[in-house]
Parts: sequence; C-alpha cells; structure tokens
Amino acid sequence: MDYHLARNGQQLGVMSDAQIRQGLNDGTVQTTDILWTDGMTDWKPVSEVFKGQTGAPSVPTIPVMTRPVAVLPMSTATPPATGLAITSLVMGILGFVTCGVTSIVAIVCGHIAKSRIKSSGGTMGGSGMALTGLILGYICIALLPIAILSAIALPTFGSIQQRALMAKSMSNAKQIITGCKIYASEHEGKYPNDLMDLKKEDIISEAKVFQDPLLKDGSEIGYEYLGAGMKDSDAPDKVVLKSKGTSMGKRVIGLNNGSVSAVKETPSK
Repeated sequence: MDYHLARNGQQLGVMSDAQIRQGLNDGTVQTTDILWTDGMTDWKPVSEVFKGQTGAPSVPTIPVMTRPVAVLPMSTATPPATGLAITSLVMGILGFVTCGVTSIVAIVCGHIAKSRIKSSGGTMGGSGMALTGLILGYICIALLPIAILSAIALPTFGSIQQRALMAKSMSNAKQIITGCKIYASEHEGKYPNDLMDLKKEDIISEAKVFQDPLLKDGSEIGYEYLGAGMKDSDAPDKVVLKSKGTSMGKRVIGLNNGSVSAVKETPSK
C-alpha cells in the first residue's frame, strides 16, 4: 500500500509500507510525520498507523524518493471558525437592532479575524463569517445618519401635516361663515336653520366644504352649527360654528363677526 507523506506542512512524496518501515529504522522517516492513503478520512501520524515502530533518532535530511512527488490530497475536514469571526457576524446583525451600537465591535473583530485567518496557513476558518460581519457593520454605520435624520424629521413632518389640516379646516369654516352671512342678507338678517340650507340655495355647492379635515371618519357635516335662530346683527363674538375635530388640543371656532380661529379647548369642570 502506498502512502502520501508530509512533514511540517511540506510534501515528502509517496512511499510504500516497506519504505516507511525502512525509513523509520534509518531515521529518514519520523514518527511525528503524517500520512494519508485512499480510504482514510484524514491525515494521521506515522506512529498511529505503524504502531510498535519507534524509529531511529531524527535526521534532518529529506530522503531521495524512488517515485515522483505527488500533490497531497486536501483534507475533508473544515478548519474551525475563530471566535472573533463569529463575534463579528453576531455583532453585525445586532447592529441593526441596537442602532449601530455593536457595529463598531463587528468591524474591529472582523478585521482582526481576517488577519489571523490569513496568517494561520489554513488552520483557522470563518473568513466568510468575518467578511459578512464587516459588511453588515459598515452598512449599519452608513445607514445610521439616515436613521437619526428620519427620527428627527418624522415628528416635524407630523406637526406640519397637522398644521396643514388645521389651516384647511379654518378655510372651510370661513367659507361656511361667509355663506351664512350671504344667506342672512337674503332672509332678513336671519342665519339658516341648518347648514344644508346653504347647499339647497346653492350658496355653497361643494360638499367638501362642510367636511372637517381634522375628523378621521369622513362625516358629511364636520362642524357643530350654533347659528340656528341667530341674526347677523347679534353680538359679534357670538359663536356660530365649531369644528368637531381637534388638532393638538385646538378646535376651530367661527364667530358672528366673520372671524375664524383655532382655540385651545379648556377641560370642562
């Protein structure tokens, strides 16, 4: 049977049983050398395969082989991943949960792991884990400013949106108050009994004007009308209209003098 022989990572060639036994006797083969042949799952020391032969003292010479040196087969065993490579991968994933807090750890561990794996000569594994951890770490660091800006911008955007809805609600209320004034000018100074009277007489034809943008239910009439029985000659500060919806604790109020404003509600005692 022929064996592939190696020492300290260097190929020594292919030797038969008899050549290995002879080499053990004359010192050209050492018991610490490793060998492999078909049928073996991995490399083994010579002392384990040729039990009982201790061999002569080591001689630092390489024997002249009778056969050409063959390429040693690669071991089927996968080198174990380094702890730093695993740490880099885990910290890289956690970076998206911790808003980048662990991303720096992922990057540092990833670089150290790749350096050690490269210099290990194949005895350490996990290069893919280290690379993935590095990529995730750098991506998270790159996205962090965007996440911070988004967190700042979202409340501001919400506030702007609410102000826009309030402005639209005030505009609708102003049109309704103006419509009531027009109605009163045609009915001896009296306001309509119902807001729909404005639509019936084609003073306000667009139905959306009666809807309050601050309401989320899309009610046909979004304002509480208090002008039934009132006249345009009544007290100027008399409330004619109130929005049913509120924004930031404020409600739209329309007065008899034609003014419209957003007033903060006071809790009822």
